Amino acid sequence: MSSSADSRIALAGRNLTKVYGSGESAVRALSDVSLDIPPGQFTAIMGPSGSGKSTLLHILAGLEEPTGGHVEVSGANLTTMSENERTELRRDRIGFVFQSYNLVPHFSARQNITLPLDLAGRTINDADLTRITDALSLTDRLEHLPSELSGGQQQRTAIARALITDPDVIMADEPTGNLDNRTSAEVLSLLRSAVREFGQTLVLVTHDPMAAAYADNVLLLTDGTIAGTVEHPSYDSVVTALDALRAVNSSVV
Repeated sequence: MSSSADSRIALAGRNLTKVYGSGESAVRALSDVSLDIPPGQFTAIMGPSGSGKSTLLHILAGLEEPTGGHVEVSGANLTTMSENERTELRRDRIGFVFQSYNLVPHFSARQNITLPLDLAGRTINDADLTRITDALSLTDRLEHLPSELSGGQQQRTAIARALITDPDVIMADEPTGNLDNRTSAEVLSLLRSAVREFGQTLVLVTHDPMAAAYADNVLLLTDGTIAGTVEHPSYDSVVTALDALRAVNSSVV
């Protein structure tokens, strides 16, 4: 589906800084973070609580403004945009999958999936809808309300909603946090398939090494900075990297 899988950078952060508050009460959540994510790559972001990983995701997605630095989505600079322009970019070019499914309770699965297209005044491509829902095993559940779906089916509906606009990037913030282990593995496999089959670019924030092992690479954050990366991660390599990061942090006085 995605047509962005070329030599461009799908998502870039340049010298990102985020400070909450001011004066003595100021808290620096991010400090001079820079990163490039190419099209068609699955990147996981990990770090201890308070490391800045969710703040980084929100800034990359245009949900928060950085105190310093800027974000580019396929070359478009979010920092120079008006709030209306950022809203349109989030609607049309960024897909979101959160721990909470955020489905409209009185809409069917089909209506929830196509909601971003309806809001944008875009025509629904039935072939795309069928391809996505077939891949996510949702075709026979499209007329069901969220209350009639299991947790895994609700999260798959949210993933389909994120894919339906053919976004440049999908941002996933702890998408398996409310799911059991088996369903989590199913959802992560589906996200991996979206990268492989649709050429989708995906950024995942997670605390779970097993989830991070589905990614192409893992960025490790600590104290608002990128402390390292894990290429071609496995569960064991991610755990080892996190243990090393904790050891370094505990040795700092």
